[in-house]
Amino acid sequence: SVARKVIHEHQTFSFMRSGLRHTLRMGGEVLRNVLRFPLQLGDVDVVQLQSSDHYAFWEACVYLRLAKLRGVPVSMRFGGVFNSFYEGSSKATQKRIRHMLTLPDTIVVQSEEWKRYFATITDVNKLHIMPNAVPPPPPIPQRELRPKRVRALFIATSEAKRKGVETVLKAAPGLRAQV
Repeated sequence: SVARKVIHEHQTFSFMRSGLRHTLRMGGEVLRNVLRFPLQLGDVDVVQLQSSDHYAFWEACVYLRLAKLRGVPVSMRFGGVFNSFYEGSSKATQKRIRHMLTLPDTIVVQSEEWKRYFATITDVNKLHIMPNAVPPPPPIPQRELRPKRVRALFIATSEAKRKGVETVLKAAPGLRAQV
């Protein structure tokens, strides 16, 4: 649908919404990096690319193609919301994405679930799991809807007086009755 294409393009090229000056500066940096990249491949054994969705995917594909043209092996690591990007793309774009996923020598994902997902759109033999190094947070404990006792932490900086700390401290006893 037209709406889906507009949303996709809006997300893909969101860096262009930052104003002409920023867009030109960022475009210049990307162009400089793309032009320098092949020159830096001379003594590289393998290229590892971080990719995700929308613009980040297509930019990584540029570097993927350049490395493959020079015969350098590429490992492509995925994060982000790739599934939303892929599923929200047109059939023609999905076909291009699947083609690009045939080019890396390996594809690294962060979980068994992501491996199962990518296995539906690319060669499962290329897929490798490397879990995120940061452990997930512990589960949120179950709490009563209204605690019996209210605890508050009030942090005041050197700006506290100017920002009205006296007003907050005077109001605090009255707030207790409302909680």
